[in-house]
Amino acid sequence: LGVELEFYLVDPGHTGGQPIAPRGADESGWRGWQIDAVGLGEIHDYEPILREMMATAKAQEITLETLVSESGPGQFEVTLKYNTDALRVADSATLFKRTIKHVARKHNLTATFMAKPYGQWAGSGMHVHMSVLDKAGNNIFVGTPTRAADVLYHALGGVIAAMPDTMLTLAPHANSYRRFAPGVHAPTYGDWGHDNRLAAVRVITADPAASRIEHRVAGADCNPYLAFAAFLGSALDGIEHKTDPGPETFGDKRSPLAPPLPIAWSGAVDRFAVSTHIAGIFGADFQRVFTACKRQEINEFRRRISDVEYDAYLKNA
Repeated sequence: LGVELEFYLVDPGHTGGQPIAPRGADESGWRGWQIDAVGLGEIHDYEPILREMMATAKAQEITLETLVSESGPGQFEVTLKYNTDALRVADSATLFKRTIKHVARKHNLTATFMAKPYGQWAGSGMHVHMSVLDKAGNNIFVGTPTRAADVLYHALGGVIAAMPDTMLTLAPHANSYRRFAPGVHAPTYGDWGHDNRLAAVRVITADPAASRIEHRVAGADCNPYLAFAAFLGSALDGIEHKTDPGPETFGDKRSPLAPPLPIAWSGAVDRFAVSTHIAGIFGADFQRVFTACKRQEINEFRRRISDVEYDAYLKNA
């Protein structure tokens, strides 16, 4: 597995309960034209803290392949080097999140992995790359530059089939679902495509030796252990049952057979609660307990009335 993880560096203060806009952000909209994903301007502005983050990660034996700016102001993405030990990758992702938060506090900033901290700017996701090696260390997905081995598509079929049921592991919180809307990069259907960054799962075969699938649905706020287990468990099920992934998506031309993903928190909980996929991957006890925890969270959120509701309805209803 290999992981790409996005986050924001923001001012620790709040205005009206909301986080202050990231350093350099311009609410007039002009700033949006100046933000350059993978550009050097944001890297330069935050250079001291980013250098310390990289040094601290290295001291903890967490290997970063890249650290780049993303499309939001003060938003960055790190790529953790792939490892054949999935548990080690989950450990590294979790430890790195803690590391970033600690280093940010030293620089009077807050590092947030909240999926959608700002309505007007990009959300933060976690993309997971997976290939499978045999006992000799060979990638069993290897095919040609235009088509991988059949086993990759079987794994893909399992991931697609289980994706609506596993959504709660990929988007576990109320805020998680603010990433999913028409016209944004977060997928809302369980579709796939070769080198298609608009699909939920991207198949990468340009370098046959590095053939892999990239799961693009999870938010940065997810629990890596649960997200990885759902990804690997559903892929294994697909391999064992030779599951067909269905028609490919080209660009934004989605197959009508692509399953819609639950893009409401309660819907994801309901799918998780009764899923045979989930019971098979996690066991019935975990399924029951996690469902109960999330339903309790939902009920607590329903009791809290937001400022937006007061603004919209207090005088006008």
